[in-house]
Amino acid sequence: MTSSTESVTRDWDGLTIPTAGTYLLDAAHKRVGFVARHMMVSKVRGEFAEAAATITIAEDPMQSSVSATIQAASINTSQADRDAHLRSPEFLDTEQFPTLEYRSTGVKSRDGNEFVLLGELTIKGVTRPVELEVAFEGAGRSPFGQDIFGFSASAEIDREDFGLTWNVALETGGVLPGGNCHELVAGRSDAQRNPLGRDATGTRSAAGRGRPGHGIEGRPLAPARRALLPWMLHNALRDATVPSRRAPGGHMGRDVEQGAFSREDRVRYRQKVRRCLDVFALMLDDFGFDADRPMTGLEIELNLVDSAAEPAMRNEVILADIADPLFQTELGQFNLELNALPRLIEGIGFADYEQDLRSSLSRADERAAKSDAKIVLVGILPTLTERHLVADNLSTNERYRVLNDQIVGARGEDIELDIRGVERLQTHTDSIAPEAACTSLQFHLQVAPDSFADYWNASQAIAGAQVAVGANSPFLYGRQLWAETRIALFQQATDTRPDELKAQGVRPRVWFGERWITSIFDLFEENVRYFPPLLPICEDEDPVEVLHAGGVPELGELRLHNGTVYRWNRPVYDIMAGRPHLRVENRVLPAGPTVVDMLANAAFYFGLARGLAEADRPIWSQLTFSSAEENFHVAARRGMDAVLHWPRLGEVPVTTLVLDVLLPQAAAGLDRFGVAPAERDRLLGIIEQRCRTGRNGAVWQTEAVWAAERHRGLGRDAALHHMVQRYAELQRSNAPVHTWPVD
Repeated sequence: MTSSTESVTRDWDGLTIPTAGTYLLDAAHKRVGFVARHMMVSKVRGEFAEAAATITIAEDPMQSSVSATIQAASINTSQADRDAHLRSPEFLDTEQFPTLEYRSTGVKSRDGNEFVLLGELTIKGVTRPVELEVAFEGAGRSPFGQDIFGFSASAEIDREDFGLTWNVALETGGVLPGGNCHELVAGRSDAQRNPLGRDATGTRSAAGRGRPGHGIEGRPLAPARRALLPWMLHNALRDATVPSRRAPGGHMGRDVEQGAFSREDRVRYRQKVRRCLDVFALMLDDFGFDADRPMTGLEIELNLVDSAAEPAMRNEVILADIADPLFQTELGQFNLELNALPRLIEGIGFADYEQDLRSSLSRADERAAKSDAKIVLVGILPTLTERHLVADNLSTNERYRVLNDQIVGARGEDIELDIRGVERLQTHTDSIAPEAACTSLQFHLQVAPDSFADYWNASQAIAGAQVAVGANSPFLYGRQLWAETRIALFQQATDTRPDELKAQGVRPRVWFGERWITSIFDLFEENVRYFPPLLPICEDEDPVEVLHAGGVPELGELRLHNGTVYRWNRPVYDIMAGRPHLRVENRVLPAGPTVVDMLANAAFYFGLARGLAEADRPIWSQLTFSSAEENFHVAARRGMDAVLHWPRLGEVPVTTLVLDVLLPQAAAGLDRFGVAPAERDRLLGIIEQRCRTGRNGAVWQTEAVWAAERHRGLGRDAALHHMVQRYAELQRSNAPVHTWPVD
């Protein structure tokens, strides 16, 4: 048996396969899921929560074997009535037949790292031959030095072969599975939650992982004129609109009174959001989504400061004076948000973005000056103190008060902030106001349903590198913390979990995720399964009726719920000009320092995401999910000094990784978008120079403060104010931050 210090892979006839030995499926980091056609409406998707498997890899891999046991009663389709019926004697009869069993009988090789596993599947006492399509997805070591490998396996079966022939429509709107069932044996690797490696017997663990799959597009809608308005659906929790909620048996229009939601509201909302989820599943399989050309979008969150570099609590007056629908309020009274018009980035699309953004920001700055304020593009405004971030300084829009009440109420106690960086911050707050300090730059990329998983997985894989080169939030409450403190602050300031729930492993609402995905559906289904509703507001729409009538369902409840789960890469379902589309919303970066810096970050993200999403061998088949998450947090802490893990390189300085590997891939991705070579080289050249000089926004801020403290003899508070004044001046030059002088 190979020790954990030896390679976990070997070469066999030109293929990379696991080292011979006995492996166990990690019970905490696997996924055994299935998709089954509804007889009348859509598809049922679900999983078996409890399963175990032993994988014996022989020296001759053709002699390898697999045995697996699935606990039938652990079936979960996110609908309690349906699950109860599936466990009953009329279907799986889990009391008499508690397990589903699979035993392999042989192995056949296919192209690449793909195999066919011959075997027998037993369900409800009936055994039938079943062939599993198996792919070895990659191997590596967790951050704890333990060997792991990933695989996927799938098969299509007909449940009637196993005597499962009963069918009925439920009064709740659910329909039991009928016909063929596509069973996906997949998994996830997450060494953070339950490190993979040797168990008590000395055998090594294997983590299955689902491969990105492909949806089916059909029944396209009639061509529609592409709308020229920006994507205005704000999916961040603080952006969720809360105008009213539906009264029992009534209609939309009754104002939310003191943010109080009844038990009936929550039950109704849960039923409605699950109904939306079923309709969304059907749409993914049988609907025409707008995916003709890859539109992009940008959102920039802004800070307002006064002449003394203090936060200016006057966004309402300034917004009214700007009078531009592209600008909106944000959580804090010192915040605004600018939505760029979505566009293609082919040709000189980035130059068009730059011109529009500079024009909009210049016009807004002129209006702000009338109120003795100016705009600063930064991840966290360094002059913020605890006295600024209080409930009274939330924007006056009612939605923010309701959101604050729901988050603090869900937690049941004050929110604790404890961030350990170069210095340490320990404090607590009775509101979500500290979250207003987090001002971000968000990228939107429209993708087709069948490629969404590829782009989301790619976005997760590169999040660490993005944050490292783009960090711009080193100070909070006068303390130097992480290079990108916004990451830690955002998670803690919106955490609905008291300490006891954290100790139980309950997932936070600010969430990196825990596995690679095979479909956008995986993310929406996780949202519904793991997170209770914060804003149980039901709309009048019946999505099933709309779909049957040939319309496009709004899926308002599903979208609102998605907006209360803070993924760093968020799935978005939206409708423009009567046609639905899907987007990846990349949320990992801070605002600033300049427009050209932000567009360099955009070029790096869009190009790299496409380059990796369309690569012959996906990065997520070589990098464990836990490594991607660890990279993200290391990069947030260390910024340009981060050392990240990367396939075939091991531990590597992020600057070396970007210069030698990621920038060429980003350039190739931009070429596929059709970006003009001069624009490509101009923007990626800024990322290159950041790496060569070792200076991003966070580095410049800390160097400027140190200089003010050491050379000017200023205290920390005065040094921060001096730095912000200088930062605002240099920002208006639009010179990249790596060229800024440190006074």
